[in-house]
Amino acid sequence: MDILAGSPIALQIASAAVVGIASSVAIILVNQRTRKNGEPPLVAGWVPYLGVAPDYGKDAARFLNEARENYGPIFTIHLAGRRMTFVLDPQAVPAFYRNKTITFEEIEFDILENAFQARGIRDLNQHLRQHYKHLHDPETLRAQSARYHQILEGILLRAATRLNPNHVDEEGWITGGVWSDATRWLFDANLATIFGDGLDSDAIYEDLTAFDKQFPLAAAGMPDFMLKDARKAQARIAETMSRRTLDPGNSLENASKFIKGRSVTLKEHGATETQAGRLEFTILWAAQTNAMPAAFWTLAHILTHPHILSAVQSEISNSITTSTSSTPSPKLQINLQTLPLLDACINESLRLASSSLSLRVSKLDQELDLKTGDGFRVRKGDYVVVSSHHIHFDPEIYTDPTKYDPYRFYTPPTADGTKSAASRIPHLPFGGGTQLCPGRFLARNEIKTLVALILYAYDVKVETTELPPLDQSRFGFGILPPVGDLEFKYRLRSGILAKE
Repeated sequence: MDILAGSPIALQIASAAVVGIASSVAIILVNQRTRKNGEPPLVAGWVPYLGVAPDYGKDAARFLNEARENYGPIFTIHLAGRRMTFVLDPQAVPAFYRNKTITFEEIEFDILENAFQARGIRDLNQHLRQHYKHLHDPETLRAQSARYHQILEGILLRAATRLNPNHVDEEGWITGGVWSDATRWLFDANLATIFGDGLDSDAIYEDLTAFDKQFPLAAAGMPDFMLKDARKAQARIAETMSRRTLDPGNSLENASKFIKGRSVTLKEHGATETQAGRLEFTILWAAQTNAMPAAFWTLAHILTHPHILSAVQSEISNSITTSTSSTPSPKLQINLQTLPLLDACINESLRLASSSLSLRVSKLDQELDLKTGDGFRVRKGDYVVVSSHHIHFDPEIYTDPTKYDPYRFYTPPTADGTKSAASRIPHLPFGGGTQLCPGRFLARNEIKTLVALILYAYDVKVETTELPPLDQSRFGFGILPPVGDLEFKYRLRSGILAKE
């Protein structure tokens, strides 16, 4: 029997413990919300722990713009218990990516664990990194892009020859949406190219969409009871991926070299079914959820700017030849290296829709010198953040930054291969430094191929030039998708993908 149970002494000890814990928590919270000498201006917010979260969550881009106007280009916010120092000075970007005392690794694992539930995989993830070389290797990239092209041709042919009286008018025009149709074509071709044949693309698309709707909450570490639909959808896809990845009899027919290599590594290092499924789910999410909105905005901007549409169509026509080969291959051969205006359209669409935040965490209490004039102090564990959106909308870098103007990125073809100044404008949709998106080359090829085939194989038209707004609720997580869709009409041009 505990002789202290119920005694005044026990109550005093318990009371002291509660007071001590409460005092410690209060000290931590006050410390986080207090600005020290040499630190940037602090925007602490009025809600304990949450800080500025209510205002930031409503419209992050606007909140950061107002903070920059009020406090200058470098300031710290207190957001959901975390201190985040934003560096919105373009001159600081090169030094930010080169600095070795602020790192991404801990943030990467936080996201893997919070958003994707991929826990206990640090060593395994290091072994898997070796396969990123397949995303950069020119020969592998060409082979993968060719397979994607071939799959996409079949998808476009089937889409244009479907007989549905609800969508086809008397002149053969099919009414669809750039998001509901065009980006879905990219999704299906991307899925088969990377992961191979035999997957239920409809089910995976539905589940990935359900997960992605709640991804910002998952990445923020919200408990699973608040993410029931997302977690169920994730589990279904992860189970499918795990079964394909770890089954010793599964050859992953027609899967990419990247996925086949990962499968071997996962087996060799004893990955559990749960680990394998969740890790491959991260690849699916990364491969699709930025490529789709990037493709949407590229095509939507081109379709709603007639002079750009005409110029891009002319460029595409000069870059495409028809194959006469009897072996299975794409009927249309596209030289992706001879599409500088389409490249510029992609870059401009990414500039306008990118919301990526490059995050680093400080390893120690220190003064950072990011070549902005004066240094500033950060604490160990503080996040240091560069916002691509604020670089891309800086009027000192981009004249009239809210205007769609792909010619700001246009690099005319040259005989000696030199690049014009336009190609060196700061442009950060894929991050920077050692954390550049490893799949950026394939994603760009996929978008170029999709847009080129649609604009060459189809007659296309839109009846409005009004674009849907950006979904600001996803600010900070890559390319913002649209809220809604852009309706467009298309019909297959005679003799392009099928016989006359």
